[in-house]
Amino acid sequence: MKRPAYILPLIVVLLAAAASCENTLLSLNGMDDRPIMVMNILPGLGDTTVLVIDIASPVGNAGSEGEASIDLISITADGKEVKLERNDGSASGLDIGMLFTDQPFPPGCRLDISASGAGIPPAKAATTIPEAFPEFSYDLEWTKVDPGTYGAYPDMSGKYQLKSPDVVRMNLKFSDNAETEDFYGVMIVPEEMVFHNDELSGINICESSYVKKGYNSLSVDKDRLVMIFNPRNHFGKSWNKWPLNSFVIFSDFDFNGKQAEKEFLFINQEDYTYSENPATRYKFRYRLLLLRLSEEFYRYAESSIIYQTSDLMQFGQAPYFPYTNVAGGAGTFSGLTVTDAGYLDIPEK
Repeated sequence: MKRPAYILPLIVVLLAAAASCENTLLSLNGMDDRPIMVMNILPGLGDTTVLVIDIASPVGNAGSEGEASIDLISITADGKEVKLERNDGSASGLDIGMLFTDQPFPPGCRLDISASGAGIPPAKAATTIPEAFPEFSYDLEWTKVDPGTYGAYPDMSGKYQLKSPDVVRMNLKFSDNAETEDFYGVMIVPEEMVFHNDELSGINICESSYVKKGYNSLSVDKDRLVMIFNPRNHFGKSWNKWPLNSFVIFSDFDFNGKQAEKEFLFINQEDYTYSENPATRYKFRYRLLLLRLSEEFYRYAESSIIYQTSDLMQFGQAPYFPYTNVAGGAGTFSGLTVTDAGYLDIPEK
């Protein structure tokens, strides 16, 4: 009987795959099984830079991090040593014993960090504080979207569902520098103002983790070059000034050196009261934050987004190579700047 002609090529492919797997296994077996340092440090985010450096162990050597210690950490700004302080409890919002510095880092400042210790490889990284967000303008208008864009979301009181919300469309315009590769971020921070008998009695900052996907946060409208990044799982300790809201990030890939126009959508929560307490009224306002990101921050966030949106990677069915600029370790040491553009002047419907 004549055998099918495709059997031999199939065997060759299988042998090649087996050889590839064998090489991968040999590579994994040869990996350093010592603990490593994981940095999550964001100079330029606020007035205080928090030094978050943890110790992590490979899966096959779990628990070995208890035998390692970080003994020496040094940061220089344009070659000059930066004074580091350890929180004795006087710095609010920081854990006791955490290292920090209040030294400001202006745009263009080159920062280098190095760390070493016992039972752990030394680690080092570098970043440059980017320039501030360029001059900008924006337009706001009400628009309607397909309910599938957002789905159904509870309002802040949890009393009802928004089935087909009216949303605000923001058209952001700014000029990009043609001589550099630039990276940007846009965040909207909702603030809930509480009025009792028409007098302001409190303000609550609303973080995006408090609500469902899309609610009180930015959405991207038909722009595949814009990604949504949630810093909560990465920078919970070092993100010390602004709320841990999701925000959009993008590069100047499609508008390098040109006038940029980016459109975003967000839901504007209507005023509301509780029937059992009509004297108390809740009203929202929205603060616009414009971020300029170092390439290190953008690449780190980009690789995290790729992982979070890939079921194959999350279930171990595809390789994941997280970006890091930390030599000898993992994580990121990334500069950024934040421009507080104030509160949005949302038009009447």
